[in-house]
Amino acid sequence: MGRQQLSRNLPNTCLTLVMFNLLGVFAVALALPEIILGAPQPYCKPIPGSSDWPAPSEWQKLNDTLQGRLVAPVPPGEPMFRRVLNLPTALGPGSSSKAQAMTIKEGESAARDAISIYTHNMKGVQVTQGDERAVKYGGVASVKIAAGSVMKDIYGVASMNNLTVVGGADANVGIGGWLTGGGHSPISSKYGLGVDQVLEIEAVIANGTLVTANEHHNPDLFWALRGGGGSTFAVITSVTMLAFPSLPVITYEFAYNTTVNSNTYWDLVIYFHTQLPNLSDHGVMGYYWATPDASAALGETDPAIQAKVFGAWFLPGDTFEDAHATLEEFEKNLKSKSQDWEDEVRISSLAAPPLDISTLLSLFPGGTVGSEVRLGSWLLGREALTNDTETLKTALQKTNTIPQDILLGHVVAGNGVKNATIVGGSNSVLPAWRNAITHVVLPRSWAPLNVTQKEEITTYLRDVEVEALRQLDPESGAYMNEADPTEVNWQKAFWGNNYERLLEVKNEWDPDGVFWCKPCVGHEQWTVQSDFGIEGAIGQTPGRICRNDDSRRRV
Repeated sequence: MGRQQLSRNLPNTCLTLVMFNLLGVFAVALALPEIILGAPQPYCKPIPGSSDWPAPSEWQKLNDTLQGRLVAPVPPGEPMFRRVLNLPTALGPGSSSKAQAMTIKEGESAARDAISIYTHNMKGVQVTQGDERAVKYGGVASVKIAAGSVMKDIYGVASMNNLTVVGGADANVGIGGWLTGGGHSPISSKYGLGVDQVLEIEAVIANGTLVTANEHHNPDLFWALRGGGGSTFAVITSVTMLAFPSLPVITYEFAYNTTVNSNTYWDLVIYFHTQLPNLSDHGVMGYYWATPDASAALGETDPAIQAKVFGAWFLPGDTFEDAHATLEEFEKNLKSKSQDWEDEVRISSLAAPPLDISTLLSLFPGGTVGSEVRLGSWLLGREALTNDTETLKTALQKTNTIPQDILLGHVVAGNGVKNATIVGGSNSVLPAWRNAITHVVLPRSWAPLNVTQKEEITTYLRDVEVEALRQLDPESGAYMNEADPTEVNWQKAFWGNNYERLLEVKNEWDPDGVFWCKPCVGHEQWTVQSDFGIEGAIGQTPGRICRNDDSRRRV
């Protein structure tokens, strides 16, 4: 298929692209066709300066096809070095155009020298009350969500319609990347993961065709898109999900403080984790943090309270009494048990009045972007948390070798995820989610622009800290949206026994590898020729991308 034909087949708002998690931006490593003459040679995706990189006239033709929406971003520092006057017009990401296409020059999105589509203006949340498809799976309505919508948009519409939609906690998270990775939610322990709610997906596949995927039409693609990761199978333009009745929740904030870097801190952390399965079984869900030295956050305070486990639980209205009683019993037992520990544990908690979950989540502030942070993570199940407290202690201590490091836990799985009724019977999300109790995340940072420190911290995170969690629950895995992109055993860690089928679907729907990222399904069929050191976030891999010798591009 020639370049001009490819342009004609693509809708104005949907170029070949891949999903960029959390920003609502889509990108794809450019895969313009190339005719290989003579002996077969490995195919490499074009880069500026290569013979097959489009000429300016070809970019102009593409821009004409897109009605002037093609933008060529410049490096952020360029204004410091060049001055251009009397420009006739300007087009920024805030333009009213439905979507804008951009060539990526400096790795701002998922792949260097790629094409990206800025989809934030593709907004819209449409509610269908009493949708029979939703009722079949326990909902009362459906919501059709455009690709550019973020969580605060979705929650706002849900709240106005007295509905509950399973979505992320961060108000600025986009629907696409969150969903294709699985999508955990503050209320997943009640309703299941985000992918468990999907009724239908509209997407543009690699040949530029807009298709509908549901349990009856294109069921293999439907299965793969629900958990198989972004940047891989197609460009999602809309998602239709289940909606449930309004759900009042009580927010229960807690803090358990003790002496900095003490044995009592570890007694507290281990006891807390052993109780998570019971709390989850009784409807408790939410987030917690643990750090042996919170002085960086708290400032100069009494050392007797600088080590802490703290967070917030969400207690659904229909199970509040049971959940609250379980928490009271837990804190009573903690107080009693801590009498035998070396140092005092100070227990404080506060329950807020009930509030509709959609309204509550719409008030959450959005996260920042661009920080120097790498995440390592692992899902821990019931047995890993309760079988052997000494093994648990050894593993968790290895994740806190630097006193001010933080462990972030998400109690967002449990019975709600294990027993979820899934449209079509199954989806491609990591099977270990079905047996998980807590999703443990280890955020690690380094000095800005310090590549050496970044490599050292990433290596230690991967080989020591995450490895300790893996040994604690070796048959589990990691949530790919919040995992280390340098994970060596990524196929098993991110998809378990679903990977083989996912690769088959990838090769069927995108045989030429138009959509590509690392580490994503099918990326092993390509090699990155990189001189830029360790990878960035998932999907952000610098260097030229070339097809492996035994997996040549079809021509």
